[in-house]
Amino acid sequence: MSQNITDKADAAEARTQETRGFMQQVRVAARRKYTPEEKVRIVLEGFRREVAVRAILLTHYHFDHIRDVATIGLSTAYSPEPIEVCAPQVVLEALAEHLINGKLYPNFQQWPPDSPSLRFRTLLPHKFCQVIGYEVLPLPVNHKVPTVGYQVKDRQGKSLFYTGDTFRGLSRCW
Repeated sequence: MSQNITDKADAAEARTQETRGFMQQVRVAARRKYTPEEKVRIVLEGFRREVAVRAILLTHYHFDHIRDVATIGLSTAYSPEPIEVCAPQVVLEALAEHLINGKLYPNFQQWPPDSPSLRFRTLLPHKFCQVIGYEVLPLPVNHKVPTVGYQVKDRQGKSLFYTGDTFRGLSRCW
C-alpha cells in the first residue's frame, strides 16, 4: 500500500515539473511583442479550445441577456459550423438591429462571408422544437418586455425549466 502512495506522489511531482516547464515556455513566448492582429488570433485560438458552444437560447432582448452573443460570434469566426441562436422573433430582430448590425459588431449571420458565425432560429411560444438533440418548449413569462422561459428535456426525459428574468405569475407555465 505504501508503494502505491509513493507511486502517486511521484506521478504528482512529475506533473508539477511538467506544468512548471510549460509555464516557463509561456513566459518566454510572452516576452515577444505581438501585433494587434496576432493578439486577436491568439485570443480566438484560445476560445476555440474551450467547450464548444453549439446553440444559444435567449429569453428576451435586455442587454444583459444578449451582450455576449457578439463576443461569441467573434470568437467563433471561421469555425466549421455556425452557432444556432434560438429565440422569439422579437429578440432576434433586436439583436440584429442594435448589436450585430454591421456597425457596432459585424453581422455574424453574414460574416465571415464563407462561413458565418451565427445562424438565427425563431422559436414560437408553446411550440416544441429540437435544439441540438434537446426538446425545447418556449413559454411566455411575465417581464417588462416580451420574454420566454424554456423547458429543456434531454433524451432520457430529464428536464429543467429556465425562467430568465420574470415577475409574479410563473405558476401559469405549469
